Amino acid sequence: MISDLELYDRQIRLWGKESQKILFRSTVVILGRNCLSEDLIKNTLLSGVRNLILNDNNISFKGIFFNDPDIISITAKMLEFNPSSKSKISSLSEILNQDITSVSCLCITDPLIEKMD
Repeated sequence: MISDLELYDRQIRLWGKESQKILFRSTVVILGRNCLSEDLIKNTLLSGVRNLILNDNNISFKGIFFNDPDIISITAKMLEFNPSSKSKISSLSEILNQDITSVSCLCITDPLIEKMD
């Protein structure tokens, strides 16, 4: 098995081991499912973020990387991008009830105005 140092060698040379460790510990929440969120998911996982929470409110969306709307297939694809990932798919209410201090970054790719009313 390849080590984290080998896997993330270019990134570590760019911003150092400590910054990469911060990415490993980060929790990123992505709300929405569209082309933008697909790219965010892929790039976030490839960067080394291990805790990704996805709100899949558009289950019918078929994108380039996640073209099967089945949740098990989406989770399996996320593991392909980062086998160390502890990614999960949660409902909007579960995400909103989560302790916000545990979230490092929140990305909203879909308007929530009508969902929040």
